[in-house]
Amino acid sequence: MTLRKKWGEIFPALTLLADCLTAWLSAGLIQWVWFDLLPFAKPGRGSVPELKLWVLLAYVFWLALIGSYRRVGKQPRPEQVLDLLRASLYSLIALVTIVFLLKGYYYSRGYIVLYFIITPVFLTISRLLLFKLNFDRMQKGWGVKNAVIVGSGRSAKAILDHLTTNHALGYRITGFLVETSRDISFSYCGVKALGLYTDCQWIIPQQQVEEVFIPDLSRHLADYNQVLEYCHSQKIEVRIVSHRTDLLARVAGIYDMAGISLFRPHYPLFQKSYRAFKRTIDVLGSGLGLLFLSPVFGFSAIFIKLDSPGPVFFRQIRLGEAGREFKLFKFRTMFQGSEKNKHRLMEQNEADGPIFKIRNDPRITPVGRWLRRLSLDELPQLINVFLGEMSLVGPRPPLPFEVAQYKEWHKRRLDGPQGMTGLWQISGRSELSFEEMVLLDIYYLEHSSPVLDTEILFKTIPAVILGGGAY
Repeated sequence: MTLRKKWGEIFPALTLLADCLTAWLSAGLIQWVWFDLLPFAKPGRGSVPELKLWVLLAYVFWLALIGSYRRVGKQPRPEQVLDLLRASLYSLIALVTIVFLLKGYYYSRGYIVLYFIITPVFLTISRLLLFKLNFDRMQKGWGVKNAVIVGSGRSAKAILDHLTTNHALGYRITGFLVETSRDISFSYCGVKALGLYTDCQWIIPQQQVEEVFIPDLSRHLADYNQVLEYCHSQKIEVRIVSHRTDLLARVAGIYDMAGISLFRPHYPLFQKSYRAFKRTIDVLGSGLGLLFLSPVFGFSAIFIKLDSPGPVFFRQIRLGEAGREFKLFKFRTMFQGSEKNKHRLMEQNEADGPIFKIRNDPRITPVGRWLRRLSLDELPQLINVFLGEMSLVGPRPPLPFEVAQYKEWHKRRLDGPQGMTGLWQISGRSELSFEEMVLLDIYYLEHSSPVLDTEILFKTIPAVILGGGAY
């Protein structure tokens, strides 16, 4: 029974093991073809045992880096093949570059190129066999979860179509929770309405539901508070499938029709290795940033002091991962003592939810307005990153008074390290609603990987230069 229930966690580990074995056998086969079967002379034969290990590690390393093993159980076959090709290309470029820079002609470059051309073929065959194994197991109920969909509209139907077509996602839809009594007789593709969503506390245990899907954001999530609170109390996963948020998330190339999970802790199998890698990049990135951007720090400090009286830096209490308090560093962009006048401007707040934002905030200094537009006021947060209080990429750290107004599902955005930039930065920043920002943060936490972090960092540069949504 445990094996059946844990199949969703076991399958990624099984895939990793199968990839290692296949890649190693492929290395041996290509060794025989390149050094023994082909007639022309080739240097570097003596390095083969060591080289076999390097090409294997490089391939598996890149597959893990792009997040392939975390989503492999729910990936369509074409996407799995695309991951294999991407990892092959990245590994080839990395190893050939290293060999060139180190003048490592002891290693056979022809062997390296041939390996990363042929191995994706063997890995594809292996993945297809694993896909069939996974499909067969799921047909027998292994790793399959009972789920219900809230609503009866076009979005609810689209979710059902997608989940029933893609069996590898691992869901058995038991019915719909409709929004009004006139939809009680609703039925689509043989799946019927089970009752009103306000009756979830009776319907969900009766149907042994493990996940609830809420389609789009045509209504505010506050309208579904009863469902959200009940599911949270019973540790039932809720997934939001939002067309608007999906479009925003596509900016970073992480679209996933399976939705955004609100209450489920993510990627336990690969979390430790990813966190260690992320922290290493944070230390190196923030350290180098502080070093090379020191002239920018110097000029900014001079302009701030010339512009208005007061300190160069502004320190503010923020909440990091798991709600831990820390002092966030920023360049001062407001007149000294402006925080005390905040309550007088609350009526002019242009942001929804607990966030406070004013496009033409009278408290901002002339230099501060330019610093904000170019996001230079955020640079001192490299200090927070270096100290381990923040990360380069992650949800923005909120203020304590904001978190005090959070609903329970909002707190999901505090489940990971808070960052200097994230999906919010490259998807509209202050132009997003509060709920969209929270959903994008949760989306990031679910799909985060070193490659995604790198994509977000690179896409932050044009977002900062264009200044979209910054004020």
